[in-house]
Amino acid sequence: MLPGYKSADRFYESAIAEPSPDGSRVLLDGRPLKTPLRAELRLPTFAMAQAIAEEWNRQTEKINVSDMPSMALACTALDRIAPNREEMEATLLSYGGNDLLCYWAEGPASLLERQRKEWQPILDWAAGDLGVELTVSVGVIHQPQPKEALQKISEILSALDDFRLAALSSIAAATNSLLVGLAMLKGRLGPDEAFSTAELDSLYQQEFWGADAEAERNRKALLKELQDIKNFIECI
Repeated sequence: MLPGYKSADRFYESAIAEPSPDGSRVLLDGRPLKTPLRAELRLPTFAMAQAIAEEWNRQTEKINVSDMPSMALACTALDRIAPNREEMEATLLSYGGNDLLCYWAEGPASLLERQRKEWQPILDWAAGDLGVELTVSVGVIHQPQPKEALQKISEILSALDDFRLAALSSIAAATNSLLVGLAMLKGRLGPDEAFSTAELDSLYQQEFWGADAEAERNRKALLKELQDIKNFIECI
């Protein structure tokens, strides 16, 4: 859902992307598009402006704001991330301190082995490529992470622009894993891999107990969200 916008009748003929030295724009019938907080939608690349213009152009008689993922992420970057960097970085740091990939199952052995096979390579990548070496524990009781790892995460977050931070925030919230978010942001994981990594426990349980209709809908929604975020990242 696009925060601050409501579904309504289509009120414009066409949307076009316009390149500009100080940030590309999207024009609706020649008028610059604004964010929900009425800031002008200045975008870092022409490719992103084109993607957002396409989202507006594919709307029919009724505007479906839930069908504008790139617009939503861009508005998040401008309306929520930019004026609240410190707060947003602190929220993301908390995901790193409680990362899904750091809490392994007590059993059965087959689940533990699957976690080791799929999660350990991401943990190794984070330690080697990012300098973020997180501690793994068994069970769900919180275990504090090393101060050095959290400091490194903080440095990584501070170096990201608002648009990448918006994408990372959305992935971390959807998957309960900052590492999955960073791996997608850096190209280490694609959407399908990120999905299977985040849903490992759930998919394992499904093999034994069968599929639940609501859970299946949620998984499809998660996979689409991750695919949409990946498309957004590629436009930055």
